[in-house]
Amino acid sequence: MRELVDLVGREALDDGTREELLSYLSRLVELLAVMGEDIERFSRQFIADIPVDVQAPLSVDVAYATANDVFKLASKPTCGLEEFLIWVNAGIGYLSKPDVQHLLLARAGLGPALATLVRSCRILPSPSQVIDPSFSASATDIPDPALEDRELLREIQTKLVDVLSEISALPDFPITYPLFSPLVNSLQLWLDHPQPHLQGCACIMLGNLARANEVCKTMVRVIRLHEKVVDILKEASEPYALYAAVGFLKNLALPMENRGIVGESGVIELLPRLWAMEKVPELQYAGVALTRRLAIACFPTVRRLLQPLSSDPDSPAHSHTFISSLLKLWETSHEMGTRTEIGRLITAVLRVLNSTQPDAADGEEDALRSRLFRLHGELSRPLAMLVTQTQYPILQSEGWFTLALLSRTADGAALASEITADIDVLIPLSKLVTGSRPLESTDASVQQGQHLAEPMDVAGSDVVLAQRPSGEVVRQDVGEGDEETRTRMSQDMTVANKTNAIILISNLLQFQVSLSLHFSPESGFLSYRAQFPSPHLERYADVASNRVRRCLLYVARSSVISSMDVI
Repeated sequence: MRELVDLVGREALDDGTREELLSYLSRLVELLAVMGEDIERFSRQFIADIPVDVQAPLSVDVAYATANDVFKLASKPTCGLEEFLIWVNAGIGYLSKPDVQHLLLARAGLGPALATLVRSCRILPSPSQVIDPSFSASATDIPDPALEDRELLREIQTKLVDVLSEISALPDFPITYPLFSPLVNSLQLWLDHPQPHLQGCACIMLGNLARANEVCKTMVRVIRLHEKVVDILKEASEPYALYAAVGFLKNLALPMENRGIVGESGVIELLPRLWAMEKVPELQYAGVALTRRLAIACFPTVRRLLQPLSSDPDSPAHSHTFISSLLKLWETSHEMGTRTEIGRLITAVLRVLNSTQPDAADGEEDALRSRLFRLHGELSRPLAMLVTQTQYPILQSEGWFTLALLSRTADGAALASEITADIDVLIPLSKLVTGSRPLESTDASVQQGQHLAEPMDVAGSDVVLAQRPSGEVVRQDVGEGDEETRTRMSQDMTVANKTNAIILISNLLQFQVSLSLHFSPESGFLSYRAQFPSPHLERYADVASNRVRRCLLYVARSSVISSMDVI
């Protein structure tokens, strides 16, 4: 194989036959490169006497060396367009093999592939770029490729960036190329270049490097790379570069300490442009996902999301926020992933506003929460969707957690009441607590003769609330692990969901229902009368079967609901 490449690289070939011979030889190398596993068998035909345990490393070494050789040939200014396309395609064929990728990192051999990507951008500059003199086409480069060749070049560029992305995602990449290495410094310079494939490649490779918290913090707090990436979002028009930039920013926002810094860089103001890209749903989803990442446990971002879109009190936009735009997108989008991500974003905002924030001024959390509820009447539907969808149990758990959290305040309980008024929400709520659907009867003003199986066992496992302070919400996620671990965590999540459902019901009853309870220890019967301020709350009497009544009894004994009279 390498003999063929060496033959192509010789300058002493007869000029009369060089072009035709180059075409044949380069296509032969390309064919061998894209044959996949046949390359190894091809090599072994000539090394059959070598022990088996030595053959594979040797064939990988040959493939790695050949890839570097063909990339070097492609990077020569004298390489014509047809040869360039063939050489790069052959090199990509070799670099697509995992063994070759690992060997390339072991030998720090990414240089020729990156140089080839730069040459491709010299041949085909971006139409909108002001070309840097160092990237302009040389006298021997192709000054104006034909339309068909332009499409082939773009395809080759995308394939080359894809394989470079795969290599940068390997665990050895940050070891071979740490943050301040020359190659990483070159990638940082590419962020400033207007060529989309160079920007995209830099964002992806640097983003893969940014999977460690300390690296992320250095990139944001010391090098301030996020500012360059925000400039890409501001100026780029190619979806390719925009998508890569959003992915890089998501990684930079992984550490909680970075989210406020990234959010205050102007990125929030740029994201509505991505939310509006309905013809590019992947990019639209990525924009919403970045918004959610920036909002998680970050009060400055939530504050920014709830600011008026106009400072003019007379403008209609004064009563609209970025949350308003996202809720409108939820209504119009047909993409379930985007709609789900908006629901999760709302839960992130509610969690921030229902917890103590050291960065907030006195009363600011309450003011923002009031603004959220007052200006966004559509909040209920995205939250309802989280608990009614069945494809992702972890999202259901997130929804029940949020509803229980929401119900701890009067204004939040009003929203939670609106959400649970929907029968599609009430049914899974009832199943969580009682194991069955709610009764069909709507005359729930009086329920008598309900038998408590174990009336005094309020500290048992059936009444999880009795083991926790009143109103505390349980959070349980299902993570990675073996099957036994996942099963156990799934069971824990089921318990947490049930606990949060009981807390939700008890809080709604506390804020919105006046109850009178009568319990007879001798008979084990509980009777109660409920007066509901709104008709749909009568359904809670049906939901409140034995387990819920024991919960209510516990709450009454704890004097949480002051209007309860227990005898």
